[in-house]
Amino acid sequence: MGEKYGAVVAGGLGPLSQKVFRVGHMGNINRNDLLATVAAVEGSLAEQGYSFTPGAGIAAANRILEPHI
Repeated sequence: MGEKYGAVVAGGLGPLSQKVFRVGHMGNINRNDLLATVAAVEGSLAEQGYSFTPGAGIAAANRILEPHI
């Protein structure tokens, strides 16, 4: 993901280590950074053959972020 999309992720820690991942960032982030990261995750999952509705993550993030514009 880092090379292709510019989003750096790492495995989770502790009891959630096999269920979550962490997103790397430096300092403050904004809405566009969040949406770009979600898009990178979607793209990577699609490339790995996961079945999901493309754009669903972006739509969900937009709904959650909407009140905070």
